[in-house]
Amino acid sequence: MGQPVNFKEIYKSSVPTWVNHWRYNWDTDVVLDKPADQVYVKYIGDPGLNIIRAALHLLPERQPQTGIRIVHGYEINNRLYRKKIDLDGPASYDIQCDAEPENVFIEISVPSK
Repeated sequence: MGQPVNFKEIYKSSVPTWVNHWRYNWDTDVVLDKPADQVYVKYIGDPGLNIIRAALHLLPERQPQTGIRIVHGYEINNRLYRKKIDLDGPASYDIQCDAEPENVFIEISVPSK
């Protein structure tokens, strides 16, 4: 983080002494001590590790919106009804009907702020 100094060793392979060629893959999660704009990686292939993959996961600058809008369409006696429900997060909902409904559609959207 910052300048490429004080590298932290996160893995060291162990090649058996009886081979002169060793194919080895390594995957793990490395969590930074603190957020960084730049990350430097130092790789020494000696020859115990010949494939390394990096998957970077970035935290969003602001928390994602969790609310959704549901429009539930249903018919009762051949008449179409639409019920709009706004939810702040995961939840169930009920629609009270005077007769037996037939579900026609459900729209799920994220309202813009």
